[in-house]
This record gives sequence, C-alpha cells and structure tokens, in this order.
Amino acid sequence: HFRFALAIFLIVIIAPIFLNLHVAYGYASQSKSTKSFFPVADWLLKHEINKQIIFNTQWDNFYMLYFWNARDQYVIGFDPTSLFIDDSDKYFHWSRISADEVNNFQDSHKFWEIISNVFNANYLVIENERNPKLKLLLETDQIVREDFPIVYSDSAVSLYQVR
Repeated sequence: HFRFALAIFLIVIIAPIFLNLHVAYGYASQSKSTKSFFPVADWLLKHEINKQIIFNTQWDNFYMLYFWNARDQYVIGFDPTSLFIDDSDKYFHWSRISADEVNNFQDSHKFWEIISNVFNANYLVIENERNPKLKLLLETDQIVREDFPIVYSDSAVSLYQVR
C-alpha cells in the first residue's frame, strides 16, 4: 500500500510542479530582456532635466521603463484598468493606439491632439515590433513627423518627442 500511495503522491503532486516549472521556464526564456529598454530610458535621463510625461503604447513595457527611469511619469503603469476607471475616454484613446489602430487617426492633427493635449505627454515611446503601423505613420506622414520628431531609435524601441 505504501508504494501505491507514494506513486499516487508523485503523480498527483510532484508531476504538476515540474510541468508548471517547465511552462514558466518557457515563458521566461521567450520574454524581453529589461535591458532592451535601458537605452531609451537612459536617453531620457541624460537629455531631460525635469520629470517628463511619457506616453507608452504598451502597458507591460512600464515595468522595464520604470526600472531604468523612475523619475519620469508614464501614461500607463501597473494596470490599464485604473486608467479606464479614472477616465474611460482616455482609456479608449490609449487602447486604440496600443492596438496599433492608427487608421482612426487619418487626421494627423487629431493624433497629435490626443497625445499632446489629452495625455499631456512630452514623449511617445513605442515598441517597434508591436506597433508597426504607428511606427510607419510616425516616420512617413510629413505632418506627423513634424509634430513627433524621432529622438531615439534602435531595433526594439523608438522614442518621439511631442512638439
């Protein structure tokens, strides 16, 4: 009976632990390194003296940005739900931008107005891979390029100043 109980214990208790560890290791090994956001956070610290408001398009980038630059304020922090509770209109503006739905902003002045006036942002930081349409708009539309000059870019992240 003891061997049978031990076998059941190993199957029911130990096997799920190893399975969870295997899945967690897979997620961790595929996740972005916090170091990928160091250059953009460092650029902000070196080029701005005062606290800036940063419009970050992806909420899960907040942790990495804040880790390297706790001085500045980010539009989306720990949880987008708090923005929704605080101001649902702002949340829906942010969520469309986050989802890379830039077709809603064919009027480039409207896009600038949302980033500049609604969010009072000084900078816009995008993760290139997750916001390709936004990156294309920011780099190809002449009016948008004037309102959002690129100040830093690498393979992972781009930073635009809001004029």
